Amino acid sequence: MGAREAYLKREYAWWYPAIPAEEWIVAHTARHLVEFQLKYGEPRWECASRLLDPEHFRFRGGDPGGKSSATERRREIHSRPGRPSGGRAVTSDQDKS
Repeated sequence: MGAREAYLKREYAWWYPAIPAEEWIVAHTARHLVEFQLKYGEPRWECASRLLDPEHFRFRGGDPGGKSSATERRREIHSRPGRPSGGRAVTSDQDKS
């Protein structure tokens, strides 16, 4: 299944100046743009229940629950036995002697 996509409705374009209106973009990208805007840009507002409001956006493809396959893969990789959660192997030249 392809990546979930978001389509910003024209009437809400002024709320999201970094997102092109009436174009399908990857929803994950749209989410990051909105997070950045709310932290550093204008206009700012309080989010209700979802960062990408279904009243402002249309969605297609992917997982409608909001979990991308990449997120699931990261969770699976980091939860493998013998590897600390969120960790990665660290080696140095000193360890090789």
